[in-house]
Amino acid sequence: MKTVCPHRRSAFTLIELLVVIAVIAIVAGLLLPALARAKDQSKRTYCLNNEKEMGVGSQLYADDDPQGALAGTDNYADDDLNWLYPAYVRSLNIFICPNTQDIISNAPIPLGNNQPFYSRNDSGVSYADRLHGNPTIILDLQRIAEDDPNYVVLPKRGHGTSYEVSGFLNGSTPNVGPGYNIRKTQKVIVGYRYQTEASATYNVNGRRVFCNVYGQRASLSKMFIMYDGDDQIYYNGKYSNDNYPDWIDNHGAAGGNFIYCDGHAGWVPQAQYPALWAIGTDESEYTVVPF
Repeated sequence: MKTVCPHRRSAFTLIELLVVIAVIAIVAGLLLPALARAKDQSKRTYCLNNEKEMGVGSQLYADDDPQGALAGTDNYADDDLNWLYPAYVRSLNIFICPNTQDIISNAPIPLGNNQPFYSRNDSGVSYADRLHGNPTIILDLQRIAEDDPNYVVLPKRGHGTSYEVSGFLNGSTPNVGPGYNIRKTQKVIVGYRYQTEASATYNVNGRRVFCNVYGQRASLSKMFIMYDGDDQIYYNGKYSNDNYPDWIDNHGAAGGNFIYCDGHAGWVPQAQYPALWAIGTDESEYTVVPF
């Protein structure tokens, strides 16, 4: 009887192993960027959901406010969000963009004699009244994290919120007379006509952009009230752009999420920022430099 030997499988050669490794590297190279984009998109959506909740809170705040104000800030530069918490937004996590490592310490303190982060009050209403009776404040809600003196650009971490407030129209520091620093209320926006010069000039990386909004009627659905934090930061010998997305901001240079005065929220790509700024703030001063 003939004995049949079992078949012995030959081992991979070195060349075959190298080919397999090369194929795996190519596939990984194709998949990793897609996975990174998917992860970024997921965080962008999470952030948008945060802003939708803040948008609802803004509408509830306006309904309770004697002036119908859409925000409880005291001037156009103020980003205090204590007016939303805890009556209109119940979780502090809502004020943190998932693309950052910002920190808000849950340490309420009595309102007492504590003053707003910005002292100039253009609202005509006291801090206590703008908080709608809330007897406490949280210091980390008074500013965005990028204004923290100890802010760390990488990995985007500081004490404060991840979002800014745009509570006034035609906001200005040197100009404080009639027509400037107008509080955004439901009634004001419905009847507002833009007051900037016939062609508001925006300088974007050496290119002049004209946004002619003079005399046009404003709209609650086009004018914004809050947005992804984007203050100017000094880093590696240069200043980043204020209110124009750079790589150091919440979602990098791609753009940011905005909350509009009718309560809805949406994504705005970088290229649309200058025009949005004209429509959303009625401020004509806007300069962007490479960063």
